[in-house]
Amino acid sequence: MMQADQAKPIRPIQILSRCDADFRDLKPWLEREWIPLTVFEDLEALLEAAIDDAVFVLDLEALETSLAEAIERLQSCIGAFPDFLCILKENHIDHRLEAVRAGARACLFRPWLPEELARLLIERAVVDRMSPQRVLLLQQNPQDTQALLQSAGIETQVLKDLRKLFHSLYDFQPDLLILDEQFPEANGLEITALVRTHEDFFSLPILLLAAQDTQIPAHQAKEAGVDAFFPPEKDARDLLATVRQYIRHVRSFYSRLGGRPEYCKTGLHNYRYFLRQLEHALKEPAPRMIGLIYFRVSPLVPKAEQSAILAQEVFLREVGHRIRKHLYPADLAAQVNARDFVLLGHREETAGFIRWSEQLYQAFSEQVLQVADQPLRIATHFGVLVPDREAEEAESLINRARHLCIQAGQEGKTPPIKVNAALRDGRDAREQAILRLLRETLKKNAFRLLFQPIAATGEQHQEHYDTLLRIRIKNGKTLRPDFFLPVAKKHGLMAQIDRWVLSKALQVLAARSSRSAPTRLIVRQTLETLQAEDWLSWLQQQLAARELGQNKPILEFQLDDLLQHLPVAKVRFQSLKQQGIDICIGRYKDQPAARTLLTELPIAFIKPDTSLLPPAGENKDPRLDRLILHAHNNGVQVIAGQLEAFEAVTQAWQSKVDYVLGYFLQPPLESLDFDFTESRY
Repeated sequence: MMQADQAKPIRPIQILSRCDADFRDLKPWLEREWIPLTVFEDLEALLEAAIDDAVFVLDLEALETSLAEAIERLQSCIGAFPDFLCILKENHIDHRLEAVRAGARACLFRPWLPEELARLLIERAVVDRMSPQRVLLLQQNPQDTQALLQSAGIETQVLKDLRKLFHSLYDFQPDLLILDEQFPEANGLEITALVRTHEDFFSLPILLLAAQDTQIPAHQAKEAGVDAFFPPEKDARDLLATVRQYIRHVRSFYSRLGGRPEYCKTGLHNYRYFLRQLEHALKEPAPRMIGLIYFRVSPLVPKAEQSAILAQEVFLREVGHRIRKHLYPADLAAQVNARDFVLLGHREETAGFIRWSEQLYQAFSEQVLQVADQPLRIATHFGVLVPDREAEEAESLINRARHLCIQAGQEGKTPPIKVNAALRDGRDAREQAILRLLRETLKKNAFRLLFQPIAATGEQHQEHYDTLLRIRIKNGKTLRPDFFLPVAKKHGLMAQIDRWVLSKALQVLAARSSRSAPTRLIVRQTLETLQAEDWLSWLQQQLAARELGQNKPILEFQLDDLLQHLPVAKVRFQSLKQQGIDICIGRYKDQPAARTLLTELPIAFIKPDTSLLPPAGENKDPRLDRLILHAHNNGVQVIAGQLEAFEAVTQAWQSKVDYVLGYFLQPPLESLDFDFTESRY
């Protein structure tokens, strides 16, 4: 396993920074990918050791010259334009522009998180994490191009028969297509148009090599769908650099989506990529509870009709669509074979995975699929597995989940779900370890607060941040709340944790009371806090002890908690409103009881449940528009969260949400220095 990983084409990381200690926490992330890392304290040392294909990280505080001049010198050393990221002192538009104008691929701002920089570097440094880079050649004399690409470690396949084009595209799964302008059966523009009309290969990069007697203008080639057009006197280095750049771009794009789909008809992830991500999840530095759901889909039709229905692309496309509707942004799903699928996700407890499989069961078994204008019922059965991280391998886990799935189909229960129950003792030991960590953290006051900006889609008169809780552990790493909060709830520690979080948030707000623009922090509080008899009097004392001005906190409670304790919420929320504190409802769903809350309680904000926010590129859920309209009619503003890509932000904006929140804007940081003047949509 290690030898295979080590043999893959890896680009080294070369960092310019005066503080080597800043990157110590980065090294464990890169070592897992066999990525070499070197830190240089001055530009001259970096230039002397610069490697042709390295990824460079430039800390601007270590530069004694302009960034543009440094890049020019670096380019002259390596003979190509460098692939580099910048670390900036502060998140300011002028600094961003300087980096972008110099050609930076990305910018980070102090203080940055090791995992954030690691993700960016792994994305660029690991040229291939699933399979070799592949280029399909449609050329009459491909020898020179093939030799050039193979010398760079790129796998090639030559296609001579145009009739086998789509067979080769599906079988070879190329990252890029290179065409001659002239081909016996058709010219390059016609072949490009043919590929572009096929939805599965609409985004495949295409490079066109012009003939000696070409009469095709470059703009005409690009209008036809060609990504790059090379003249007859093409430069080999330019061609190779272009091929590498397009492959990196397309792989980075699919990496941010969670992996390139191998089964184009379902839109789900490559199974090999899924295995690799499962391996990483089992080795995460800050482990969270992960679980697998393996399930089998069987159409309930006579055998004579079954093969005809399964042969239709629309069937698999509909199955994939229904699976994707039940994925959180961080979940992964892959098609294993014609009938089997496997899902990987993080939940707070084992019951969360069981509920997830029940939702899928309802989506397939209780709703009719329309295939070729015919109603089709589906039978499904599920295996749910919560693995022991320390003694498991990815493929053996999936095999165990598959056996659970088969058992569920044989037992004939409703719903047909089989759950592993062999890890109870291990989970009990894990729970006790987490409980000890929680009590020690409360005793030492060692929790950590992070803040993530919330940007308005219209005018922004206040600065809004979401407040996130973490636990500090060894080596500067942190644990996320989904790792420890379920244990805290079970053992009655939530009220203490809630008060710690709210008290620290009030300190932050008081420190910013002199700023011209008010700062609002959304602070999560739980059911245990809402029920505590002395909580309101405690909060009044905290507010009276600080000068907050307009910097009042926004308290977030989860929808399910409020529905269970509506009478208590009515009393508490009226008192909070009198003190100028707004209320936000998290995980808000489009259901009658939830809509009633907006008329019965003084609610200022809601965060729609992530199930109502479709992945980028998917059609909007009609329930989301209905929810937003009802909220606005009641004077309630809507915050769309967990937005990871520009397309998702665009969809949220089109749905007329009031605020957007997520990694696309900025990851959670300890500082509150986001430039809200540049964040309007």
